[in-house]
Parts: sequence; structure tokens; C-alpha cells
Amino acid sequence: MYLMIRKHADKAAAMPLLAPRVRDSLVPLLKQAPGFAGYCVFASEDGHAVSVTLFDDQQTALRAEAQVHPWMVSALGDIVADPPEIVAGNVLVAEEVPPMRLAAGDSLFVVVRYYDGLTSSPDWMARWVRANILPPLREQAGFRGFYNFSRDGDGTRGGSVILWHGRESAVQSGKLAALIDAAKLTGIAWNRPDVMIGRTAVSAAM
Repeated sequence: MYLMIRKHADKAAAMPLLAPRVRDSLVPLLKQAPGFAGYCVFASEDGHAVSVTLFDDQQTALRAEAQVHPWMVSALGDIVADPPEIVAGNVLVAEEVPPMRLAAGDSLFVVVRYYDGLTSSPDWMARWVRANILPPLREQAGFRGFYNFSRDGDGTRGGSVILWHGRESAVQSGKLAALIDAAKLTGIAWNRPDVMIGRTAVSAAM
């Protein structure tokens, strides 16, 4: 599995304009792309417009990117003219819970965490995540999905995307992750993670 995260800095306020165009046009295009596995977009609580897209592998991701890029330029260019910051990489560990029916007006919450200064190999990190991160996550109410990834071309940088049913669960996940970081990441990642959190405005197949 391959993951791409796009961040349009300081564009959270534009989400009411972005979301209908993404829902009505971009999502159908993505669903037609071979290898598409999931998508969501949210306004992060620190002020950015952020999307997460999942594909079967890097090749299908790049092919879909080439197909939808012209639409993004023409349909969203008046709202987000500057290119986004893109973080991408292979998913090392994925855990998904079968979709649950959401109440009217309810949505998923997303927690994105970026780590720099990782000192272990991706394979070792994947084993560590399975042993230390997944067990407590599975016990958390509202847990919907987890994707741990290593950034393309740089084994010292990685991150995770966690999906939650409701903000309360997402906030609790932040407390849980902080405890895990403090207790076990010493010597594995030298720097504290950057975190983005927000309610999904549009989601598909996640």
C-alpha cells in the first residue's frame, strides 16, 4: 500500500469551498483509478487543508496523480493556487476496522503524525509498531484505521495516519500516543512528532 498526504498551508478556511468540488468531482475520478484504496480531506485544527490518499502501490498512485492533476489545477486553482506540500511513502503497517454506520452530521477524525530522526530500519520499525502501537490502539473506543509509513527516499523520516470515530476518540489517541512516545521512542526517534488533527469534510473507501 502507498500513501500520499497533501497539505495546503493556511487554507483550512477554504474547506467550505473545496469540499463540494472534491466530493462531486475529484472523488469520482479517484474511484475510477486502478489501485485506489481510500481518500479523505480535512481542515486541520492548526489551520491547513490536508488530504490523505491511499493506493495499492506507488505505481498506481503516480498514475492516478497524473490523471487527476489537470482537474485539480483547473477546478481548485482559484482556491489553492500554490502547490501543496506533499509527503508520500510506502505503508509499513496497516490496520483497518470494518466501516461503521455514522450518524447524520457525524464524521471521522484524522490524526497525522510526522517523525524525523528515526534511527532504525523500516523493517525493524514495522515490527516495533506491530508490537507496541497496534495493541493499545485496538483497545481504544472509536478506532477505525492506522497506517504507518516511511517517507520516499529517506529512511530517517516517517509517520502515521490514524482514523477515529469522533473527536473525543481522536483526542484520547493523542494522549495515548504521547505516552507511547515518552516511554518508548527514546533512541528510536530523536525529535518530537509534528501533529495535525481534524474532522473529515469528505471521505471515500476509508
